[in-house]
Parts: sequence; structure tokens; C-alpha cells
Amino acid sequence: AAASPTAAMAELAVYKSVELFGNQRPWSGITFKNVYPRWVELGLAYPHKMQFTLDGAMLWNNAPLIMNPEHKNNVDGKTYADQVASKKIFRMLSFDGTRPVWDKPLMDEYDRIRQSGETFSCPHYPHSAEDILLACKTFANTIKGGEWAVWSSISPWVEATLLQFGVKEVTTVDYNEPKVVGVPQLKTFGQAGIAKAYADGKIGFDGIVSFSGLEHDGLGRYGDPVNPFGDFSAMREIWLCLKPGGLLLLAVPTAAQGNIQFPFHRIYGPERVRPLIECYEMIGRVWDGKSVEGGLEKSNVDPPLFVTLSSLNDTGTIFDARLGKKLESWQHQHVLVLRKPFNAGSECPLNVRGAWSSSPVESYETNNMKGNKR
Repeated sequence: AAASPTAAMAELAVYKSVELFGNQRPWSGITFKNVYPRWVELGLAYPHKMQFTLDGAMLWNNAPLIMNPEHKNNVDGKTYADQVASKKIFRMLSFDGTRPVWDKPLMDEYDRIRQSGETFSCPHYPHSAEDILLACKTFANTIKGGEWAVWSSISPWVEATLLQFGVKEVTTVDYNEPKVVGVPQLKTFGQAGIAKAYADGKIGFDGIVSFSGLEHDGLGRYGDPVNPFGDFSAMREIWLCLKPGGLLLLAVPTAAQGNIQFPFHRIYGPERVRPLIECYEMIGRVWDGKSVEGGLEKSNVDPPLFVTLSSLNDTGTIFDARLGKKLESWQHQHVLVLRKPFNAGSECPLNVRGAWSSSPVESYETNNMKGNKR
């Protein structure tokens, strides 16, 4: 007998929930300056490093992997306040367990900052809020009145920037779901909530902003499973939640030479940016108050997207004209404006083998990485 329409819809909802949920990374909570002590003892096997670096196309902690397969770098896993908010905002930010609390006094402070002409930008990401606002004004005016979301957020500086642009309501999606108190313009989804809403057909954003998030996905810095393609999985998650014709404002660190600074972040060279965004139409980018129209064919137009680093030590490598000083390479994050094609379906195939796998490296032991189960 044929299944009833209700049963068929329920089966479809389960399938769609799995479709999105399978691309999400489990979350274990975040605390500021939290050090996972076993990270300093973690060593990855050579085959896993090859997956992370796209078969050696990227550096591994500043070293060519082919030349130095055993290269290691023991680091801590700290999260620094200056990457999250200004000192004043950080002092006002409270937590309910591990969940950041966004209340009316906090948002009133953002409003005061806006009225005084000060910046929303985090100290470690100077002019980032201004760049997002310029990208919105230059490329997103037609969808200002649409549904907007922010992917991954501890303090609501991106949300405040979108409200300044004129967006009426912002939804924040994070595995460590913020707790919103008395701020009707802000909504949140956790991991299970976004999967259910997608399965129920209630998710379809006109605009999504992801600033300095994807470069961490799959590196384990925030307790997530080690997965060479965690950033690609995150991009597909965003793809599924974006309406055809919708815009993704994406910021990740870029340079002429890709690099895995394990377990901190990735520096994206052309070899990883191309497959990361290949399902989208890149219509422009913004950096340091300057906008450039067009896609990667305009990557050399000033300000260049893939800067040549003066050092492989990840320090003092990019000159910031507005600040008149050098920034570290991980701070060099253009806001890429990417459009999901109007005729796009639900699939976004990639040329990177295994990038859509939902079976990442599930766990690791000290100096004894378990094999990828793909």
C-alpha cells in the first residue's frame, strides 16, 4: 500500500533533518582561555596531514609537508577576548553555563557605540564591522528587508552591524546557542533546532554572514572532532539554509600560500578557496574600506585577496593602510560576497574528495590518531 501523504511528509522531514544534521559538527561547549591540555601532546599521522593540506598543496604549520612529513607544532587552545569583543563589551558579556547571554543592556551599549561613532569591530579584527557594513551597502541593499542570519557568534557585534544596516531581525546559528533576554530583534538556533527547522521547511535565509569561523572548523580547537574537510561541511550547511539568489558574506584568512596552523586555523590560498566557493557566484569583496566587484579573476585588484607573505612565521605579514601597521596573516580577512545561484538545487558537489563526508575522524588519542572511517 502506498504511504499516506502525512507519513510521506514525515519521512521527508526525517531525511532533510539528516541531510543538514550530517554536515554539522558536534559541539562540546566553549570557555574563554580554555586550554585542552592534551592538544599539546597531539600528533597527526602523515596521511591525515595529507588530507588537511589537499595532498600537500598547502603548508603544514609553515613547512612544506612533502619535505617534512613529521613536522609538528605544539600549541595551546586559548580563545582570546580580543577576538570576541571590545574590552567594554567583553566586561558586560555574561554566561549561563557556557552560553553567552545577550540582554538589553548589552545591545543598548552597542547602540551607544553606534551613536558615538565608535567601532563594533573586535580589537583583533580591526575595521571588520565597517567592512561588513560596506559589503551590505554595496551588494545587499535589495535584500535588506529579508531574513538574515549569522553563523557562529559569541558576542553580537555582527548582529549589531546588521541592525545598523537596517535589517529588522537577525537569527544567530551556533552550537553553543546564545541566550537572548529582552531583545526581540535577535533570535537563535542551536544544532538540533536548525536541523529541525530545515526539515520542516522553515529555514531559508536571504543573507548569511560568517566572519572568522570556517577556518577553525574541523581542527579541534573548540572541542569539535578533527576533520580535514570540516570547513567544506560548514559551507554545505550554509548552502542548504540559504535561499536561491541569497548572499553569503564570508570572511576567512587569505594569502598567496595556503597554510594549516594546527589546531588554530587555516590560511586560505587559491588552492582551497576555489573549491570552497565553487558552487557560488562571487560578485565582490571588501577589505579595509575598499570594495572590488567581480570574482576570483579580480583577486589581484587592489587590495589583493591573496597577499604574498613576507614571512612564514605568521607574524607581521600584511600592512593595513587604515591602521598604518602590519597585521598577522590570520587577521587578513576580506569579506567575500557570494551569491547562491537562482536556479540552485539542494546539492553543491565539490571536486575535493570526501569533503561532504559525515564520518570525520571521530576521536584521537595522545600521539595515536585514529584512522578516518570514510
